[in-house]
Amino acid sequence: MDKFRAYGQFLKRGEHIYRTSAHLQWGDSTKSLGCCVLLNPGSATLEKVAPEVYSRLLADGKAHGQVIPDPTMNQLATLLERIYGQSLEGQFKFYNLFWLQNTDDQDVIEQFVELVTKGDFQFDESLIELVELKQHPWILLGWGVKKHKRHWRPFVQIKDKWVSLIQTSCVPIFGKAHPKQKSGYYYYHPCPQIQTHRPQIINDLEDIYNRVVRHLEINISEDEIHGTI
Repeated sequence: MDKFRAYGQFLKRGEHIYRTSAHLQWGDSTKSLGCCVLLNPGSATLEKVAPEVYSRLLADGKAHGQVIPDPTMNQLATLLERIYGQSLEGQFKFYNLFWLQNTDDQDVIEQFVELVTKGDFQFDESLIELVELKQHPWILLGWGVKKHKRHWRPFVQIKDKWVSLIQTSCVPIFGKAHPKQKSGYYYYHPCPQIQTHRPQIINDLEDIYNRVVRHLEINISEDEIHGTI
């Protein structure tokens, strides 16, 4: 795999450190290779993966810079290599429903709901502009399969906002959907915590991409050749 670089943007608010954005970079091109929308960033300790960024964050309250790739970043880099081959050039962007860093889905959702309820966090701060989302060739959904609880209203609200934004964008989407959850857009995270499960979900996602996104791209190309677009 061509060596990629990982970058993150961070915000410190009170006792909490948020990763507000992240992307992988191959070469120098700003062309989008795709993006994903996940639940939240992982729990990598910033002072260990990017000590210089952490120092600037403590001084200024916000910082951006290169970080050591976390397991999810490495997993998505592997998927991109499978999709495009090894000669990659461009960027892959990570979006999250919210910015809290934690690897426990249920715990971090509860924490998010509490912060929103107390007024420490606006539920829709993670939303991006439609024009930004439309620049991507496809969107991988992987925001988890936790069944919604009644008191998770802020979480359901931000998820619905993202779903609406994605639908409006008309950008092709794919992901490994939960087979038993028929509504609510439940998609498995692309980097399972059990390491031995990671190769299989890469295989699954590559297959879904080929059936959903690549198939669509082929059909569009054929329509363009025949003058129907």
